[in-house]
Amino acid sequence: MPGTTDRRARFSPLLADGLVNKQTAARLGISTNKVKTHLDLLFDKLAG
Repeated sequence: MPGTTDRRARFSPLLADGLVNKQTAARLGISTNKVKTHLDLLFDKLAG
């Protein structure tokens, strides 16, 4: 996806696998709040 950061781009396969935020955070080594932030930004980009 053009204009998407590397970290946000790594969310795609995790979303496709149906992981919840806690699992996604553990796999990426970040907090669940950071996952929510990245998802919000990703969804805004997709909607825009």
